[in-house]
Amino acid sequence: MPHICEVNGYEFVVEEFLAQPKINKRNIVVATTVYAHNLEKDEFHKKMKKITLSFFLPTGGYATMIVKQIFLWLKNK
Repeated sequence: MPHICEVNGYEFVVEEFLAQPKINKRNIVVATTVYAHNLEKDEFHKKMKKITLSFFLPTGGYATMIVKQIFLWLKNK
């Protein structure tokens, strides 16, 4: 899978009580499953509904981007 960049960071080696440099690779695209549940009335916007979304993203993933992609998909349907 393509990666966005190599990120310089550190990892802690417990046995040696030492922090050493580590290069992490971040994926551009990740696959996940989105679950939508609890469709109900929105208590703040009386004429609207609200729904709960749940999903897993790996470290470095941005939840706001998955929500943005969902709304773009709905808009284009």
